[in-house]
Amino acid sequence: MAWLSVALLWNSLAHSAGFDSTFEVRIGYYNADGLLDLHVSSPRSVVIPMDDVPIVIPPPVAEFILSNNGDGTFALVTQIPAAIRGTIRNSPVADVDLSVRDVDANGFDDLAIGGLQDLIPGAMDQIVHASPRRGRAPFHVTAKNSKFEKYHGDLMRWMLDPQYFVNVPLKLKSTQPASALWFGFVVDSTDYSSAFWLIERCEARYPGRSCGYAFLDPVATSADPGGCTRSVTVYDSNNQPIGTDPAHNVCQYDLHVYVYIPGTVTLEADTSIYDTDARETAEVLQRLKDGCPDVPLNDLGAATQLERILARVWGQAVIDQARGVVNVDNSESHPPFPGDGAFDPSADTYHHYDVTTPLCAMGALGCDTSTLRATLRYFTYPSYKLQPTPTRVDGVEEVLVRITLVPGNFARYYTVPGGYVTQRKVETGFWQGAVQNVTRPTHVVYPGTISRTIIQRGGTLNVFTHGIGINRLFCSVNSTALEPWVQMIMGFSNDVFGAAAFRALDKEMKKYVLSHPLGPPQPAGVAQKPAFTPPMGAIGEAT
Repeated sequence: MAWLSVALLWNSLAHSAGFDSTFEVRIGYYNADGLLDLHVSSPRSVVIPMDDVPIVIPPPVAEFILSNNGDGTFALVTQIPAAIRGTIRNSPVADVDLSVRDVDANGFDDLAIGGLQDLIPGAMDQIVHASPRRGRAPFHVTAKNSKFEKYHGDLMRWMLDPQYFVNVPLKLKSTQPASALWFGFVVDSTDYSSAFWLIERCEARYPGRSCGYAFLDPVATSADPGGCTRSVTVYDSNNQPIGTDPAHNVCQYDLHVYVYIPGTVTLEADTSIYDTDARETAEVLQRLKDGCPDVPLNDLGAATQLERILARVWGQAVIDQARGVVNVDNSESHPPFPGDGAFDPSADTYHHYDVTTPLCAMGALGCDTSTLRATLRYFTYPSYKLQPTPTRVDGVEEVLVRITLVPGNFARYYTVPGGYVTQRKVETGFWQGAVQNVTRPTHVVYPGTISRTIIQRGGTLNVFTHGIGINRLFCSVNSTALEPWVQMIMGFSNDVFGAAAFRALDKEMKKYVLSHPLGPPQPAGVAQKPAFTPPMGAIGEAT
């Protein structure tokens, strides 16, 4: 009978391939090239005493090394020399952002590693793709390179603004004339949404003139004698004025908007600012969306088109693994939260992620469930720049969630409006004490629910986030040929908006816990509902 129990346990574990929340990353020099490398492993293993012979069941993914290539990317090393095993296991744990979810839609949870730039200058964040077989090393690593970020960044902007690929800014084609009048600048030279917005403001202020952008042309030589130091109105990333700077150095930015006399210049629509694969993907997805609820069941052309695009973005190895396999559960094993049953796991864009972040060691000052629940009230959702923001959590008040379109999980970038949620408490049951954010129709990934609570694991107390929902971009895509590619695109969007956002929020909460070990200094108050404005990058306009 004991052997039968062991067999059943082994069979259960054998089907649980993929990463889980027990994995950690260590950093050190693991070869002779002088570059910092990463060692990824899980300290967890299951030991079953069986007579005098203990049976050890290893972690679901074998340990491996990400060897630094020196160009921001890493090579996957799955055969670790015995001579360095002791060294790497004693290396310090790296302070990186780890998120576990099935980002490539092959049915097995992958490991996203973020925040590497803070440890290794120039390093790109990485996605490590789990093998479909338990106990094996990963089969591929994807670097979030400029192509990867541009592709997904443009798609994110399109999801927020359906006119994103339509509102093409005008670019100066001819030579800059002496009669050009300087109008304003854009901080991020790739933020063409803000450039287009600034051009619109320019045309409204100067009717009958032409407005367009050009990369820095010394403004001191134009008819507008201002030089580099000018008085400008500065706007934040939400297109809100944040003040006037009477002596701002505009020459530190590359992209500028000018006013032109019609006929003196040639302006052209600059479609090159967009990632061509992102535009093509948006066209396919829009066609599918427009077909809801009667999407063609056998749109093999669309499936082939998306497969070809994603192979360029993710790598052919990932596409080969994902082909024909659809994942419906990106979470850890745990009892369901209230409301989970409202979402159909068979839906093509179903997403389900869990994020666990250690906050403190039990026994430390203030490290108790009651104190941390009080602190959690200040970090229930991603507010502006992830600042501590207490809310009523009354099921009625709507609060505006912020997201980022900038690579990385830096708190200062969480400024873009993502839509509204209402908040409610879980009063009874297994998850009593949790706070749930229920997305409203204005939310970019509506419908969905995000639950946050405090849990104990071993000797630590952790903040635990559970996200579940069905992205609103589609009603249903009833085609097995399309499902893997739609899941990869929409699954990654939810990874960006969901798991990564709450991992970043957790980091801010952890800092707060360290500085406020006895909990918040005052009771939770009332958050004001801000205006829901379109996302824009930081800009400046002539005053």
